[in-house]
Amino acid sequence: MAIRFLGLCRGDGKGYVKIGTDTKPELLMATIGMPDGSCRQCPIFPIGFPGEEVAARTVWGDASTKESYEAVVVVPLLDNADLSISVTNRENDTVLGTNSFQTTNDEGSFTFNV
Repeated sequence: MAIRFLGLCRGDGKGYVKIGTDTKPELLMATIGMPDGSCRQCPIFPIGFPGEEVAARTVWGDASTKESYEAVVVVPLLDNADLSISVTNRENDTVLGTNSFQTTNDEGSFTFNV
């Protein structure tokens, strides 16, 4: 089992991280390490919805299949903070992937540390 960090964007106080995995999003848990050392759980939303046209989703690049899933993790954005996000399988507590990112006061600045 693995996870891919596919993209990101920011909203008002929140960041949205697109992930790809071979595990159903319902079985995943995301946590974020905060600057004060605490850890917070972050919601994960599967891409797509019941009845959505699969062809349209594929054209837009959001194509989940039985073997591959895409989802969005919602993370808090704190000014000038280095944060670390970790995605874990709820069934067996296996960490599928971890990545860090930093935010700044500049609008639109939300970058992964690679």
